[in-house]
Amino acid sequence: MGTAGIRKGIAQTAVVATASGVAMLAFAGSASAEQRMLVFDRVTFQCRGGDDCDLVQVPFAAETGTQTVHLSNTPNQGNDCAKAVVEFSLGGQRLQSRLVGPNWEQPPFTINAAPGKHALGMQILSQSDCKTGDAASYTAGLRIWEDVTPAAPPAQQAPAPKQGPLVSGEPGLTGVTFHVTDRSGVASQCTYSSEGYTDSFGLPANGSFDLFVPAVRLFKTRTGTITCDNGTSTNTSVFY
Repeated sequence: MGTAGIRKGIAQTAVVATASGVAMLAFAGSASAEQRMLVFDRVTFQCRGGDDCDLVQVPFAAETGTQTVHLSNTPNQGNDCAKAVVEFSLGGQRLQSRLVGPNWEQPPFTINAAPGKHALGMQILSQSDCKTGDAASYTAGLRIWEDVTPAAPPAQQAPAPKQGPLVSGEPGLTGVTFHVTDRSGVASQCTYSSEGYTDSFGLPANGSFDLFVPAVRLFKTRTGTITCDNGTSTNTSVFY
């Protein structure tokens, strides 16, 4: 810092308009599904001669535990001094000093602010490559962002299995009439089978069909099955 090209400066005031809470902005400001921009704006330090420097606090709200910070003067914002050394702090704890200015500035760095509200402190320690004397102001672009993992989509519940048709048997003189009612909500083609006898019929969605099965009375329990092409089936039982 002792070279003749260095000009001391003080951060007297700072104008900071933060874009806090603007979700899903990429590093360059475009939409992204993985990055959340916390601050994306210019910070202007009004400077005067002297050795002491005012601390500038830039508020942000963290969502994760890791953030990326970049203070950039590329392209040059028309500053009288081309570059500066800025010290960063968080919660009163010094983080590091960074060189800021075209062709010299350092890459982004990470901080670890817990989820919640914070303020990133910045303090200009020195300026250099000045056209004249001490600079009246120094402007740089500040970006703070987080990598956010998109929430997993809710688990899809498996659809409830379709219920087989409701069946009741009504014995008659020459056979049994089966009253069949759909409970699946899906129209289907069904087949009744029992003791070597089969018959087919259409069953409308949530509708009913009366199926007559001719039979000789044997005074015993007769069983069968109604199977439908919508994946449902029902066993039948009637004393006849």
